[in-house]
Amino acid sequence: MLHPRLRRLRQALRSLARMDQEAQVRALEPLRDWLQRPEQAQLPHSPSHVGSWRSRLIQRRARRVPHLDAGPWFESHHYRQQRPHLPADHDPLSHYWWCGWKEQLSPHPFFDPEHYRQACHRQGLELNGAALLHFLSVGLEQAVPPCNLADPAWLQVSPLLREQWRAARFEGLHPWASAALALSGGDQRAAVMRLQHWLEHGLELHDLAEIAAAPAEPFALTLALLPEPQPLRANSTLVHIGSSIHDWQLHAWLQRCPLPEGFSLVQVTAGEEAMPNSFAVLLRELPHGPQNSPQLIQLAHLGNVYTPDPEQVALLRRLGVQAWLLEPETTANGWLEQPNDGDAASRCLGVPAPAALCACHTPESWHGMPAVLSLGTAGTPWNRQLAPPIWGWPGFDDVVIANSEQARLLASWLNACCLEGIQLVRLNPNEAERLAQGWHALGRPDQSIQNWLPPQFFLAPIHPEECLEELRWRLAGGPPEPELPTPEPGHQIRWAFDSGKAVTAAVCISLYNYADRISTALESVRLQCHQPLELIVVDDGSTDGGLEQAERWFALHGQHFARALLLQHTTNGGLAAARNTAFGSARAPWCFVLDADNTLEPEAVRSCLAVASHAPDDIAVVHPLVEVVSTSPASHADELALIGGRSWQSSRFRFKNYIDAMALVRRSAWREVGGYTHIP
Repeated sequence: MLHPRLRRLRQALRSLARMDQEAQVRALEPLRDWLQRPEQAQLPHSPSHVGSWRSRLIQRRARRVPHLDAGPWFESHHYRQQRPHLPADHDPLSHYWWCGWKEQLSPHPFFDPEHYRQACHRQGLELNGAALLHFLSVGLEQAVPPCNLADPAWLQVSPLLREQWRAARFEGLHPWASAALALSGGDQRAAVMRLQHWLEHGLELHDLAEIAAAPAEPFALTLALLPEPQPLRANSTLVHIGSSIHDWQLHAWLQRCPLPEGFSLVQVTAGEEAMPNSFAVLLRELPHGPQNSPQLIQLAHLGNVYTPDPEQVALLRRLGVQAWLLEPETTANGWLEQPNDGDAASRCLGVPAPAALCACHTPESWHGMPAVLSLGTAGTPWNRQLAPPIWGWPGFDDVVIANSEQARLLASWLNACCLEGIQLVRLNPNEAERLAQGWHALGRPDQSIQNWLPPQFFLAPIHPEECLEELRWRLAGGPPEPELPTPEPGHQIRWAFDSGKAVTAAVCISLYNYADRISTALESVRLQCHQPLELIVVDDGSTDGGLEQAERWFALHGQHFARALLLQHTTNGGLAAARNTAFGSARAPWCFVLDADNTLEPEAVRSCLAVASHAPDDIAVVHPLVEVVSTSPASHADELALIGGRSWQSSRFRFKNYIDAMALVRRSAWREVGGYTHIP
C-alpha cells in the first residue's frame, strides 16, 4: 500500500503528464518560487498540507543553525527592516543563521559585517561563516571592532567597558558616545549620526562648549565606568599632548604629579598611538578640529590625564578620559630640586644662583619688601627706570631652550627663586602662560619669610614705582581704595536749538582745550547719515579758545540737528563730569560718546543704532571698531590700525580694559549705574 503522501505525489505527476509543456511550466512556477523563497511565495492552491510543509521546512532549518544565544547583539526589529517581507512566524535569528549572514545582512545597528571582516583581516584572524558567530566567540574577547564607531583601544582603560560591549551599549562603544547621546536628547539614532559626524570632522569648540553645558544625567554611565586613579607604575611614559616638552611650565607641574620611579618623557603628535603604561599632563586648551581630534581621542586611551583646570577635568571625564586635577598645594616630588640643578642652570642658561640675588638685598632698606625679580620687559622706559629693589631679566622671553632638560632647569631655577623668597614679577605674560598656569605650580618659601606673594603679573605700560606700590597693596590684601566723589560742576547754556522732533540718538562731545580739533569732530557729526540727530557739546573749562571755536560752528550749523546744545561748565570737573552733564541733558535713548580729538565715519551712528535696535533690552553698549591714523607723515606704522576688534567678554577685563570709550551707550543703563565715575 502506498503512503498517502506518495499517492498524492503520483496523482500530481499524472495530472502534469496530461498537460502540454506550457501548462506544466505555469503549474510548477509557484512551487519553484516557494521552494526557493518560502517566506515570500504562496502555492496557487492552498490545501491544508501546504502549511505543514512550510512549518516543517522552517523547523528543519532551525535545527541546522548554530545553537548560540546572540543576546543583545541581535536586534529583530533592525533585521526585519532589512527584510520587510519576512513573515511574522519566521524567527529572524534563525533566518540570519540560515541565509542572512551570506547576504551580508546586519544583525544589529552597531554591527557592520564588512567592517568586521576587514578588522579581522587586519588583525590576522581567519573568519569563515557568519560574522556574528565569529564576533560572539572570538571578536568580543579580542576587541575586534564590530563597526566604525567602536574604539577597541578604549576597552583597555577599564574591564567594565568590555561588559558594555557584551551588552551592545552605545555608551560602551566610544568615549564620545555619552556626549553624542546627551546632545541628541537621548535619541540613539541621532546620537549615532552625531558621533559619525564628529569622527569625520572632529569636535569643534562649540561642540565642547555644548558638552560642558549639557545636563549631567546622560554622562552617569560613562563616569561610573572610569576607574579611580591608580598609582603610576614604574617606568611609566609621560605623553605630553598639545605642546612641547621644551616648555618649562610642563616641568613646573610635573613636580605636582605622582611621578613613578624611572618614568620617561616623550612627545606624541597627532596620529601616533599612545604607548602602554602611559599618562599625560594637559596644560593647553583641549585639542579640537579635524586635525587635532585624534589627540583628544588618544587621551581616552591613557591611564591617567592630569590638568590644573577643574573645568577641563569635568569636560574630559564627559569625553571618557580618566582626568584628574593637578593642584598647586600638592606635595612636591623633588622633580625640580635635584642635586646640582643650580650649577647646571648657571652653565646652561647663564643665570646666577638665587641666593646671590638675595645677598644683594636688605629688606630693611626697602620697608620690608623682598627682592623683586621682573621677568620680561615693559618696554624701553621700564628698562631705563629699573632700580633696586627690583632686579630685571629683560631677556626672559628670548631664552633658548634646546631640550627638555634645559626646560626642567629653567623651571627648577624659577622654583628655587620662590623658595628663597624672591618676589617674581612677570611682565606681559603670553597666552600660553595664562592657559598653562605654570607659575602657580612653583614652590613657596617657608613661613619665616614675610611679605612674599606667589608670582605676580603686570601689563605695560607700568613704572617700577607703580609696580612696587601695587605689590604693597596686594600684600595688604587689596583693601578698597577710598571712594572719590565725581565732581558735579554747574553749567550754563552757550547755544541751544530745539526743533521739537523726536530723536533716537545723540552724539555727546566733551571738550577741553581742543581748539585745533573741535571743528573737525563737529563736521563729522554733521555728515552723519542718521537723521534726525541730537548734538550735545560740554566744554569743561577750556582755556585755549576751544569754546569760542565751537560757538561759532554752532551758529553756522547748529540748526542742522533736531536738537543742539552747547554747554559750559562753571569749573573744570574732569572727563567723567563732562560726560555726565552731556548724558543728563540728552533726550535720546542712545548716546554716542565722542572725544573732541576724534571723528566719526558717516555711517557710524546709523550702523551702531541698527545693532542696538536688534539687541536684547539688557544690552547697554554697542562699541564699534576704531581706526587709529598716525599724525606723523613720516611714520606709516600705525596707519589704518584698528582697535576694539575683540567682542565684549567679561573675563578679558581681568587683565585690562580693552573697550574704547567711544561707543553707543543706552542712557537708561548710564543712569542705572550712577553715571561715569571720576578717575584721578
